[in-house]
Parts: sequence; C-alpha cells; structure tokens
Amino acid sequence: MILWSLAWLPLVVVLALVWLAVRRRPGAGTGDPHAVRRFFQYLLLYGLFVVVVIGLGGLVGRLFGPRPESVLVGQGEALLARDLSFVAIGTPLYAILGWVSLQRLRADPGERSSFGWLVYSTSATITALAFAMPRLHAAVAALLGPRPFQAWEMGGLLVGGLTWWGHWLAVRRLPSTVPELPLLIGSAVGLVASALGLVGLLSESLEVLAPGREMLVVGSGMDRAGASLVAGGAVWVPHWWAAMRGERTPLWFAYVFVLGVAGALLAVLASSGVVVWDVLVWWIGDPRVADAGAHFEDVPGAVATAAVGGLIWWYHRAVVTSGETERGEPRRIYEYLMAGVGLVAAAGGATALLIGLLEAVGQGPSVVAGETAANTLLGAATFLLIGGPVWWYFWRRIQRLAPGSEVRSPTRRVYLFAVLGSAVVVAVTTLIALAFVLIEAVLEGRGGTETLLSVRLAAASLLVSAAVAAYHWAVYASDRDQVPAVTPGPRHILLLGSADDATVRDIRQRTGARVEVWGRTDSAPPWSAGEVVEALAGVTDEEVVVVATVDGPQVIGVERR
Repeated sequence: MILWSLAWLPLVVVLALVWLAVRRRPGAGTGDPHAVRRFFQYLLLYGLFVVVVIGLGGLVGRLFGPRPESVLVGQGEALLARDLSFVAIGTPLYAILGWVSLQRLRADPGERSSFGWLVYSTSATITALAFAMPRLHAAVAALLGPRPFQAWEMGGLLVGGLTWWGHWLAVRRLPSTVPELPLLIGSAVGLVASALGLVGLLSESLEVLAPGREMLVVGSGMDRAGASLVAGGAVWVPHWWAAMRGERTPLWFAYVFVLGVAGALLAVLASSGVVVWDVLVWWIGDPRVADAGAHFEDVPGAVATAAVGGLIWWYHRAVVTSGETERGEPRRIYEYLMAGVGLVAAAGGATALLIGLLEAVGQGPSVVAGETAANTLLGAATFLLIGGPVWWYFWRRIQRLAPGSEVRSPTRRVYLFAVLGSAVVVAVTTLIALAFVLIEAVLEGRGGTETLLSVRLAAASLLVSAAVAAYHWAVYASDRDQVPAVTPGPRHILLLGSADDATVRDIRQRTGARVEVWGRTDSAPPWSAGEVVEALAGVTDEEVVVVATVDGPQVIGVERR
C-alpha cells in the first residue's frame, strides 16, 4: 500500500517539470539566489510529509483494529517500531519546517511563485489522495459485498483524507504559479476510476442478460465496480468542480481535449470495433470457437466501454463548446482533434486491409497471431467502417469553412503539419524497412511468395502513409494559395485605451497582427475597429502603439529591445 501511494510521485514530478518547461514566468530566471534553498527545503518537507502520513496512518489504524499477522516473523513489531519512529521524529520536524515555510509563503509572493512550492503543493496533495483513495475503495466494497473490511485501514483513510483536505485549503489560499495542476490531476484520477467502475457495473449487468448465463451472485465483481464508481466520483466531483470555476488555461484545455475528448473517443472506437469485428467474424469469418457464448464473451465489456466513453466524450464536448457565439479556437481544436482520431483509425484500417490482401494473395499466416487472412480483412473493414465516417464527418465540416478565415487558423496549420510530419516519418521508416527486407531477400536468393509476405507490413504502411501525406500536402498547398499575400504593416499592435474583446478580435482578423490591450486608468474615448484599421493604413512599422484620443486613434511606431 505504501509503494502504491509513492508511485504517484514520479508522475506528479514529471507533469510539473513538463508544464514548467513550457510556461514562461516573469522573474523566474536562473539567477534566483533562493532557488537552491527552496529546492532542498520543499524536497525535505515532502519527504517528511510522506513519513508522517505513513506513521500516523499505521498508528491511528491500530486504534480501530489489529493488523493481520504477517507471514514474516516479527513483522508486526517491525511495523509498530517503524510507525512510532516515523511519528516521533517526523512529526515535530515536519511541523517546524512547515510552519517556517508557511510564514514565508504568506509574506513573500515570490515564494508562492517558486518551482519548489509548485512541486510540493501538487505532490503532497496527490500523495494524500492516493493514500486515502484505495482505502475508501475497500470500505465501499465491504459495504456493497461480502468482503470484510480491515478496520485498521480506517487509519490510512482518515489520515489521508485529513491531510488531503489541509493541503487542498493551503493550495487554494496560497496558490502556486499553476494552481490548476493538482485539481486536474485529481480530476483525471477520479474520472478514470469512476469510469472503470461504471464500465464494470454495466458489463456485469449485460452479462446477466446474456442467454445461458446464471443469475448474478453477490461478490461476482459488482461490489468492486460499485466501489470504484463511488470512490472515483468522490474524488472527481470536488476536483473538477474547482477546476471548472477557475481560469481555463492551456493546461485546462489540454486535460479536457486529451483525456475527456480524444481519450474517450478512442475508447468508443476501440470498443465498438471489438463488437463489430466479433459480429463479422461470427457471420462471415472464421470463428475460433463454435460456442456463441464463448465467442462473444468480450462483447458486454466492449458495449459498456463504448457507452461510458460516449458519455464522457459528450460531456467534455459540451463543456468545451458551451457558451460559444462564434467559431473560436476551442471548437476548432475539438473538430480537428476528432478528425485526427478518425483519420488514425481509418489509416489503421486501410493498412490492415492491404496486409490482409497480401496475406490472401500469398496464402500465408496472418500478421495477427491465431487469426486467418479473412479475419484480418474483417478487422480492417471494421476500422474503416468506424474510423472513416468519423474522419469524413468532421473533416467535411471543416473544409466547408476553409475558403474563409479557417485557412489562417493556427489550429489548422498545426493539424496539417502534425499529420504531414507523422505520415512522412512513418513513410521514411517503413521505406528503410522495406529496402532492408528486399535487399536481404536478394542476397539470400529468396523471392516470390515468401518475400511478399515478409514485406506486407512495411509495404502496406508505406502506401497508406504516402497517400495520407499526399492528400494533406495538397490541402496545405491549396490553403497557401488562398491566403492573401502579406502586405507591409504592423505585426504587433498595442492598444492603449478602452477596447472590448470584440474590437480586439475584429482588429486581429482584419490586420493579421498580434493585438494586445492595455487599459487606461482615465476615461479614454471609445474607438472602433474600423478607425484603428484606417489609422494603420500605410504604416510600415512592424510594432506600433495605438493611443485613443479625442481626435481619433494615434499611431506611434516603436521598437522593443
């Protein structure tokens, strides 16, 4: 259980390092004289925190009941000695260092923006959550099923829950530079756990309804699934509620798009593929078993996964697109992401289709162990039937808007370059593999069917990636022809005055420049986008400041150093 709790630390640290590496924070240079002190201070604070949680969890648990006897002689005394020493030494040291750190955090804003506080606050919060969550799961499972609850685990549940609550309050009142990081990690943990629990409940229920299955017996898995649903929901709800009320930062959107949208859709496509493939193999393929119950044993779980994944996808899609009055970048990201997921599934299906055709021609074994060429072809058809429509639906919607401002969207450029880059990498890699196999076959004097089967995977991947790259290169070339030639003019515009978001967006779209607004403390006269664009006509400076005056906008060329 201790190792399970500590296993969260590398994930938290890696996420914090990745996010800090791409986030520019003013004043956080390498010349900070307190950086080394903060590093060791918060590292020691976190180590003491883990020691205190483990020790208190063990001692408090003994108040509720004895620990089960270990198979190792003397293990009980060793655990008691460990818990007593952890509490006796770790608690006062943690209290002193924690009090000193708290005073610094309250007095110095730079302390709250430090890397050390970010890593500690995130790691400690998630570690406490990881310490309490499995014990909450065990308690709920004991209430729902016949499994007895080990009373001594109540200590870990109470200690983990209370320390999580204390750090939750500390993070809210003394936020770090990325206050949403622990919220989003907690949301992800709770969402995955509750989703797995709901999938388990639906799967067990569908298996009961299957012909020839016996009635559900207590303890067949429903208690564990229900416990995962309850424990995961108890974690997901408060974390996601707080994250929803905060600022929608790039990290927030990354969580929603990667886990809530793309991850859920991938689960839907994969599980739907299992169902469709099982049906096709049963009716027109080569089933491995003659019993329908054994052949379709994976269908209840796949149907449940598709249903839960669809629910998660629908919810996060609604969160992203709610309140939009015009087509903004969040909706663009969502649609391009959906098109990309569908494209990956369709490309995989096309590759498998070519592999199956080559296997059928060469009459060789399937690249999938234990399957025939016919089943491989059916699997390819399944991916095409599922991924193709998803890609076509979203890509057609996107292309309808392409002649307008869509071609200038950064999301579209990122999507096209990502697809082109991935396709080129796959094509080059498979081309090298194909050349290696062919040259080896020539040197060894092999040929014919044997060589055909040897190159089937590389050849299919090369053809599909080349087709994907060629199509998207044509799209990119067409977009480049539609973008008007760049005319000399400001590339960075700073507005000094009163301007609402609609005016800023209008100026940005009409000039193609980066537009910022600095609000004035006096009563600046209002302006319109048309007046600003007219004032910028003929200006050749790349960087300008536009000041709102009673006589209209005044343009001043500047040069940042």
